[in-house]
Amino acid sequence: MQKVYSLGGRYFWVHNTAPLGCLTYAVELLPKLAAPRDDAGCSVAYNAAARFFNARLRETVDRLRAALPDAARTYVDVYSAKYRLISQAKQLGTYVDLTTGAGEETLEIAAGLKNWWVLFVAGFGDPLLVCCGYGGGEYNFDRDIRCGGKVEVNGTSVLAGKSCDDPSRSVSWDGVHFTEAANRFVFELIVGGKLSDPPVPRRQACRRGGGGR
Repeated sequence: MQKVYSLGGRYFWVHNTAPLGCLTYAVELLPKLAAPRDDAGCSVAYNAAARFFNARLRETVDRLRAALPDAARTYVDVYSAKYRLISQAKQLGTYVDLTTGAGEETLEIAAGLKNWWVLFVAGFGDPLLVCCGYGGGEYNFDRDIRCGGKVEVNGTSVLAGKSCDDPSRSVSWDGVHFTEAANRFVFELIVGGKLSDPPVPRRQACRRGGGGR
């Protein structure tokens, strides 16, 4: 931030780190180190490390307010948005137009979304189940044959790490990255500003006095 500020940058939207213990890659690579796991299937230890990092990051952003007086800074709690998605994945899913009708429970889930008339309701599957992977198993994840990976069959290289049939119902794309549908859900949660400090929408974050500080 200081380097960009010195080059003339004045508006910063700072994302904290995601719940790393909820990545399929993390829990599968070193399962003993990843144990124990919480109700969402995420590593307690890895997520504790992510929260520790985020606490120090927030302190750093706060200190930079004095060092960069002309900058508008917005700290965005992406960790909370992604953990909400993962922990509620089976209740949240495909976008549906709420103008077709929705009950109180559906509208309550929509709280926090910028476009309140659009909501995930059909449900994702297991948030740790990899869409583009190989090997089946619990999470369709093989650390040696990743998305796009190939295997030799009778002397011929054959694509093994293939995409699932419907990525829009998956949270994890390849064990590390989210699918487009999952990223869209996270964006809708953070763009309105409820998970930001100061709590302002993204469009106002580039306005000093009416946005970031």
